[in-house]
Amino acid sequence: MSHAAATSDTRTPRNVAQRRCALAVCSALGSRLRETREGLRITLPTLAKLSGVSKGNLSKIEHGGNVTVTTLYRVCWSLGVHPSEMLPPGWPNIEGQPRPSNSGNLST
Repeated sequence: MSHAAATSDTRTPRNVAQRRCALAVCSALGSRLRETREGLRITLPTLAKLSGVSKGNLSKIEHGGNVTVTTLYRVCWSLGVHPSEMLPPGWPNIEGQPRPSNSGNLST
């Protein structure tokens, strides 16, 4: 029996919805980071030096690639913004999932 056949299918509607949400968040996050960087007239090489994140990694993030929390903080602090300012409004927005309120507490 193959490994794939031995594992359960993880493509449930909820998992698919969560994946779509994650992709949408990464895309919005990347766009906001690029807009902020360009608005501050900071080049990719300069941001790489300021943040310690490679130009290639920054480019991937700006084009919707995955980003770790640590990298997000390094990039945002280098731009002089809080990471929460880069997230789309109301994130996360999957039904039943907690979302941060204005006070920073989780609510449903």
